[in-house]
Amino acid sequence: MTQIMQFTQNIPVTFTNDILVFKYTWKTLVLPYAAGVFITLIIISFGIIALLSNGIVSDFRFSTILRTTRNDAPEFNRLFRGA
Repeated sequence: MTQIMQFTQNIPVTFTNDILVFKYTWKTLVLPYAAGVFITLIIISFGIIALLSNGIVSDFRFSTILRTTRNDAPEFNRLFRGA
């Protein structure tokens, strides 16, 4: 026990308690979210209008997604012949 006490030393230590505080106004929180929701609704409405004007029933199967890319790149036509 005496050997351990030989290597100890008293050192002054200062403790601080930081408090995390968030300060914001409602405008800085609501305006970006409102703008994002507004733009999203516009884009969704264009998509719904496009679906209704096409008159084609579609689903989310892989083959449907693949058909949308078939005419854009000839490589897809060669890779997925008969799909």
